[in-house]
Amino acid sequence: EIQELLESLTRQTNKNFEMILVEDGSSKTSEKVYEDYSNRLTIQYYYKLIVDLVQAVILGLNEPGVNILLYSIVTALYPITILNLSRNF
Repeated sequence: EIQELLESLTRQTNKNFEMILVEDGSSKTSEKVYEDYSNRLTIQYYYKLIVDLVQAVILGLNEPGVNILLYSIVTALYPITILNLSRNF
């Protein structure tokens, strides 16, 4: 569930990130969950008819200032230090 993903992101030790949530055009949206977390995370929400995962990734990469892109085909819970690991690359 997207709520679990966003909750795991609120516990990141590196708080210098922005979440870009791309909805795939399904009838059951995550807009309410987005609204619930918009005051706890720097987050953008897009609802688009997405043909494939590549389109969603390109949408995220086209955002100004995106240096690190984590994506998941299914909801993932990220360890609290996942963004700290990215500093090593």
